Amino acid sequence: MTVINSLGRFSMFRLLRVLRFGLARNLNAPRQPRSLRQLKELRRKYEELGFCAPVRSTLIEIAEQTCNPERRAQAHLYLARMALDGTMAHWSEADSTTRLALEEAARSIAMIAMQDDALPPDMQRRLKLLTVALALRLHPNAEAGTAQAQVSRMAADIMASADHGHTPEALLLCMAHETTPEDRLKWLNRALGAQGLASMRLDHQIAGPARTQLVAEPKTPPAFPRRKALRVSVMIPLCRPEDTQPEALFATLRSLMHQDHRPHEILLLNASGAPLPDLTADQFDLLRELPLPSDTGVFAAATLGLAHARGQAVVLLRAGDLALPHWLARAVQALVEVPARLGVLPTRAQITDDLRATLPAATDTPAPPDSLSALLHLRTVQHVFGGWENLPLGADEDLLTRIRASCGDKVIHPLTGGPDLLADATLTALPEACLPDRTLHRPLLRQLHDAAPDGLAQANPQAIPLPLSRVATGTPKDITHFDVVLASDFRLRGGNNMSNAQELACQRAHGIRTGVLPMYRYDFHDIDRPLQPEIRAEIDGERVILLGSGVEVSCDLLVIRYPSVLWYPQRFLPRIRARAIRVIVNQPPMSDYGSEARRRYHMADCAQVLRAQFGLGAVWHPIGPLVRAALHQHHEDELAHIDLSPVDWHNIIDLSGWDVPARARRQGDKLRIGRHSRDSPHKWPDTAEDILAAYPEDNDIEIHVLGGASTAEGILGRKPDNWIVHEFGAKHPRDFLADVDIWIYFAHPDWVESFGRTIIEAMAAGVPVILPEQYRVLFGDAALYATPQTAVQMARRLHADPAAYAAHVARARALVEERFSYEAHIRRLVSENVV
Repeated sequence: MTVINSLGRFSMFRLLRVLRFGLARNLNAPRQPRSLRQLKELRRKYEELGFCAPVRSTLIEIAEQTCNPERRAQAHLYLARMALDGTMAHWSEADSTTRLALEEAARSIAMIAMQDDALPPDMQRRLKLLTVALALRLHPNAEAGTAQAQVSRMAADIMASADHGHTPEALLLCMAHETTPEDRLKWLNRALGAQGLASMRLDHQIAGPARTQLVAEPKTPPAFPRRKALRVSVMIPLCRPEDTQPEALFATLRSLMHQDHRPHEILLLNASGAPLPDLTADQFDLLRELPLPSDTGVFAAATLGLAHARGQAVVLLRAGDLALPHWLARAVQALVEVPARLGVLPTRAQITDDLRATLPAATDTPAPPDSLSALLHLRTVQHVFGGWENLPLGADEDLLTRIRASCGDKVIHPLTGGPDLLADATLTALPEACLPDRTLHRPLLRQLHDAAPDGLAQANPQAIPLPLSRVATGTPKDITHFDVVLASDFRLRGGNNMSNAQELACQRAHGIRTGVLPMYRYDFHDIDRPLQPEIRAEIDGERVILLGSGVEVSCDLLVIRYPSVLWYPQRFLPRIRARAIRVIVNQPPMSDYGSEARRRYHMADCAQVLRAQFGLGAVWHPIGPLVRAALHQHHEDELAHIDLSPVDWHNIIDLSGWDVPARARRQGDKLRIGRHSRDSPHKWPDTAEDILAAYPEDNDIEIHVLGGASTAEGILGRKPDNWIVHEFGAKHPRDFLADVDIWIYFAHPDWVESFGRTIIEAMAAGVPVILPEQYRVLFGDAALYATPQTAVQMARRLHADPAAYAAHVARARALVEERFSYEAHIRRLVSENVV
């Protein structure tokens, strides 16, 4: 079979739409109040990052202390949803966790109900949904006067007044309160009837469970006018043998043959490696099979299918999904009524075989929009955007993101109500559902899209390092074992992840198989920040592999750098069986040791979470003597909870990548003093006198700063004329250091510099460094030591003495090679029995 290549992604069609809609996303979206943005962030930390306990405690604090009634109700809604999720994870009437979760959810809903009339309509809708969903799990004979009894009564009132203005979503959830499929079907029909959609019935002549017996009522007039002008090609990817099972496949095909808007054709994209059942009956006259290689993924199959589609619009449908009669008609009407629209998202509800509707996790509706089954103009998908990328996860979202970014948000229209599609709640209809972690994948896609030169037209998601899959089949057994697994919060900028990247690069270069395990710092608020580019660059999918939440792996050594990621449990971590664990203490437990210091983590809590999540205790290694001193000076009472190693775990650097020629000097050249660090109040001296002493305004000196200087400018009230400032990331540190003569670093007196990665970068680049005296214990005679008041005089003397300058550079480079090189790291791993 001919392989279809993308026909390019630029055309006059796309240009016109760009001119009409622009490239910007969400320009007209109203900005939420800060208080509600905080609640949304908390919800995302729970749903996407897996934090429970700290989110719950913060929501309780907000609910108890806020004077804003909407914010209080929102907090109670989130608490109720978290508690309801807890009952789903631990469902057992006798289980104490379940009982406590039910009581908490009931109390939260009862609190919201006290102000029901004052709530915005959307919050009233969500309250009804949670009430109906929760009442199903409460004891039917709850004690009168309790919150559980109140919730049961509220749910009964909703069901009793079902025909009086309740949303179709609440009616769908009422299905689960009945005892027979026939009675549950009545609620589905009420939900459909409230929107003027056709009713369904059970055809008991069809073999199989009740869900597959659903058919349209005979002689029901179409809910929408037939639109013969738009020909629709429906493509069904069959990528697993179970996708070709007759019962589920026939149910899907029957539902398509009884659409109010009849499909132009149905393409079966068969990459399952299994033969199809007999589909020669007259009722399946629209079918065409497209055989594909058995290793073809869902979205690769879909893109190949575009070349064979004969319709004007195209849509994907999962094998096993039931399309209600109004689906295509409703979607087509929404697509053609606004000419600028390029796609329409149907709604999809998860229904059990005996017709119980569920409220999926992380949604506020039982029938959320479905990005995979978007109805799209064929020409747009194929010729303008090149189809779906061959990604194991998120290719549907990626395509819609590229379309929206190129043509505007409004060109993709999500439907509400419905449902349009019914999915089997007991199955994941596509293997992608268990593939890479969406928490990782979405920000990675966003990072790639934002870097695309023409607003996504050339974004290539194949460059994204995809996490290892727990459902990968035919994979060698050794893929589950790693020499080293490195865990950290890889979103953070600065020395920690630069050091992580160096260890990954070293291990990859020496053939050490490494798993990369993203963990998250709870108090970091930029949830959408993806992995740092330096980390992404080292993930090759062979020697260095990104681990998603669904995997189970073993390793010789698990290295967790950054104890803050252990402060609270995280739900979405893979199962890792480690022979040994090392925690790298790259920062002390406090942000600093001044009057406004903030706690970063508690060692006792971290040790407990570590053992609970990974099953072992760990040996803790400070990253250097300054951190070790801070632990003993300020946290001696906490050290009893950890096993503190006497050996430091120093950062490393690839010396071969830092060879820079000495700056050519001419007579009369000014002394160039350099400084490189993040722009933070901790990273600068706290007084104007110390700043100008170390980085003076003298006419014969230039001060070069990489990393930004807004903190210093705020203290000084200006930027000195001889300062040349580059923002963080504006230049590679190697290129920056090639243009300076002396490197001077002073920070806030209350700050404990964990190690100072930028210091060894300057040494490796052949630039002498002048530091505060406390660094002598780490760097010995490889550095010079001074105060802010004496540093510049020392720099002048060294700059004027080429022999002393060269000798100092040689000593510093020798120290880096001995203690901080790749070879030093390999010796460390040998001592851990990894290599």
